[in-house]
Amino acid sequence: MTQKQIRNIFLSVGFIAVGVTAFGMRRKKNYAFDLVQDEIQKIGPQLNPDADATSQIGGSTIGCNLSNSYIEDAVNSLESSMYGPWYFGWLGTKKKLMFNTIDGLACAPCFNKVKAKYNADSSRFLVPDLRAELSGEDLTDFNLKIAQLTAQCR
Repeated sequence: MTQKQIRNIFLSVGFIAVGVTAFGMRRKKNYAFDLVQDEIQKIGPQLNPDADATSQIGGSTIGCNLSNSYIEDAVNSLESSMYGPWYFGWLGTKKKLMFNTIDGLACAPCFNKVKAKYNADSSRFLVPDLRAELSGEDLTDFNLKIAQLTAQCR
């Protein structure tokens, strides 16, 4: 064998090793995701982060007895937590304010009122905007808070 053939064999083996490793990592990630989804399905729809409280539009507001001024304050607090008081996106997300505002809502109908007000005021969807501001453990905490909020008033 020539030097060139040996080099090509080593390069091929290297590419195959990298491909197999990348495929294995992707497969492992998909498997873990499937396990989490299966666990969510076992727990039930009341803990699904994508249940009623996270639907983009609609959602029942019956059962929420918070005043309109409280709903407006909640919308303003959530906007402030995302964009800051002067709407500069580069100032960072105020996660504590965001989570405290969500905790202050009684249940899913109240969150639906907040979503409707935000959607009407900004022509955007609240939940995707909030999720876009978060990542990692904060995003997981947010999804759990939304799931708990959805399950509270059933």
